[in-house]
Amino acid sequence: MFSLILPLFISLLAATAVAILVFTIIRAVSGAQNRQTIAAMPKYTLRDHSTPEQLAEVDEAVDTSLFLSIGQRLLNARYRAWLVNKLQIAGQRGNVALAALLTKKVTYAIVGAMFGALFLSKGLAMGIAVILTGAVAGFFVADLLVISDGQNREQEMDLAMPDAIDLLNLCVESGLSFEAGIARVSVSLNGPVAEEFGALLSEMQLGKSRVEAMNELADRTRSKGMQQFLSALLQVDRLGVPISGVLAEQASEMRSKRKDKAREQGQKVTIKILMPLMLCFLPAMFVVVLGPAIYQLIQTMALL
Repeated sequence: MFSLILPLFISLLAATAVAILVFTIIRAVSGAQNRQTIAAMPKYTLRDHSTPEQLAEVDEAVDTSLFLSIGQRLLNARYRAWLVNKLQIAGQRGNVALAALLTKKVTYAIVGAMFGALFLSKGLAMGIAVILTGAVAGFFVADLLVISDGQNREQEMDLAMPDAIDLLNLCVESGLSFEAGIARVSVSLNGPVAEEFGALLSEMQLGKSRVEAMNELADRTRSKGMQQFLSALLQVDRLGVPISGVLAEQASEMRSKRKDKAREQGQKVTIKILMPLMLCFLPAMFVVVLGPAIYQLIQTMALL
């Protein structure tokens, strides 16, 4: 009887896991479409002018999910702070981003556990071990995805910094103030640099000083180009040096570093392609070149 029920149970778990995975992919695709629509809208919203009650309603709107409630119970304060930091590096801020991450973590854990249940037919002990391993791996795979997004965002920021600083320098030299130049750059450009400049301007509009806002921006980003730029601006505020010359020098230096990094990546191609060449191309070439000779040698040895 158990041998008849077990395959049905495993098939049901596999079908449920596939359904959850398909549902997650569909939500991710629809979320990407929504992000594209939001990215096409103006970068300034009325969020800064909303009341605390309205912001609380928005933040609490996502607290109805069962998976989110489970994820919140599995967090401690230290792990939660670490997740918030990684989300900020990836450009995702607020309770909504944290809630979405917790929902993904629990969803991936359930999917991993259900796929691990397929090994119950190999034995109860092995099945339970694989279920636990799949659940733990699925729970933490979302963290790896967020870290990867943060690293990609840092690279995009480093590549876009010279152009953003050039535009900011042009705005300052044309007579605009630093805040107005930051606003123009955040509206005219797209990408992580424009987003961070918009957040910097919003914090200054909320009453923070320029130094405080730039220090907070330096804390939430790991981009070397952005940190170098912010360090130069802090020195300008401290020493009273004209900002236009510093911006031009920073843009030129970052552009030189970008060229050097491109040359470095180009020189690494020959080394990176060596292993695929040895594993894929050379064996096939040896078979084509040496195959007929080995065949003739075998036939000659057989005649002897």
